[in-house]
Amino acid sequence: MKTKKKLCSIGLLIMCLVGVSSAGTAGESTYSSDGIVVRASLLYKTGQDTPLTGIVTHTSGKGVLQKKTSYKDGKKNGIEQRFHSSGTVASETSYKEGQQDGFSRIYNAAGILLWEIPFKEGEKHGVAKKHNQTGILMNEISFQKGQIEGIEIKYYPSGQVKEKIPYKNNEMNGMRKYYSESGELEKEVLYKEDRPITADQ
Repeated sequence: MKTKKKLCSIGLLIMCLVGVSSAGTAGESTYSSDGIVVRASLLYKTGQDTPLTGIVTHTSGKGVLQKKTSYKDGKKNGIEQRFHSSGTVASETSYKEGQQDGFSRIYNAAGILLWEIPFKEGEKHGVAKKHNQTGILMNEISFQKGQIEGIEIKYYPSGQVKEKIPYKNNEMNGMRKYYSESGELEKEVLYKEDRPITADQ
């Protein structure tokens, strides 16, 4: 009987230890920006020598949450959120080791997505998408290492292609095409180094 009681006690102890461990890793610690200092581009909790890991919140003078940022070893790492005065999310930006990496998304006060911009190692990289205030896709812009590269596409609210604009090295280069809402090609204009080329050039 004593052996059974001993085994039960050990089992309960293990369960408690597991519970404490799980609770400690379930969420990051949260800190107010009031108790944070920056040293050599790294964030520290005031009075601490170890770079901060956790979530830092910024509030207005009235106590309204304005920004919430995830840090690891003193650098932004994870999601940073900014908020409208109403409390809805204004933007979400993904970071990795202090650099923007992943998608940055911007929302209006109604929560509708306005911009979706991909980043890689701190630079715009991939296809960015712009929406109007009702959430309809209006533009798609291709980026490579921070520069516009490839075809920018503009859309009518109906979803039909409105324009196709070629870019190279962040400048318009190539044939810019204009379309009617029915999908017919209406006009073409040749561009070189961001300027239209006329017949006498």
